[in-house]
Amino acid sequence: MARDHILLIDTSEQACTLALFKENQVVAHISEVQPRKHGDLLLPTCQSLFEQVSIDSTRIQAIAVTTGPGAFTGIRIGVAMVQGLAYGWGVPCISMNTLDLWAATALKVNPSADFFLAAMDARMGEIYTRLYKKDSTAKRVEPITDSLCVSAENLASHFEHHTSFSGSILGLVGSGIKPYMEQLEAVIANKQGKSLALDLELSLQAYGELATERFNQGQTVSALELDALYLRPAVI
Repeated sequence: MARDHILLIDTSEQACTLALFKENQVVAHISEVQPRKHGDLLLPTCQSLFEQVSIDSTRIQAIAVTTGPGAFTGIRIGVAMVQGLAYGWGVPCISMNTLDLWAATALKVNPSADFFLAAMDARMGEIYTRLYKKDSTAKRVEPITDSLCVSAENLASHFEHHTSFSGSILGLVGSGIKPYMEQLEAVIANKQGKSLALDLELSLQAYGELATERFNQGQTVSALELDALYLRPAVI
């Protein structure tokens, strides 16, 4: 049988999520919210996922994993597990920036926004964040800043100097948005724009489509090359 599935893994926040993606659709998925249990859940959840669709590892053509930013322990466990699986199965890895997935999710759910701000709670009063714009095809997002870790109280002012979204609709997405909506909306209003708060879960469909696109474009790494994106030292 052909290798025709991509295994998607996300351990960037509290949930441990695995999915199988084939022919542009999610064919099976399992997600469990058990913080600090990712290491215990990954292998048995992977086996349960395979059993759902009656396949084994010989049908996997690549493994996509969220390499950060996100919860330090979850990211570390996810990356290490994927390194072991990919090496053992002889398949490449697809490194996925978690903020990119949030922005892709936002575009898929509400394509009316022109720009997107993805933000995740980084604890200790900080936020992981990145600003994006919709590309010329209106089917993809492009980052216009690096992935950053900024003080939560300065989140709004950090983007105040970006004039690119003046007068536009800015979609706000991710776990780091809700606590700072008032400050963000003030910045957007000052630029005569409109905010669109999107209370969403990470879209596995968007994840699978982006992972497939990167796989088809050869944007993969070996198990030994796969690395985590840590924007600051670990918080214990």
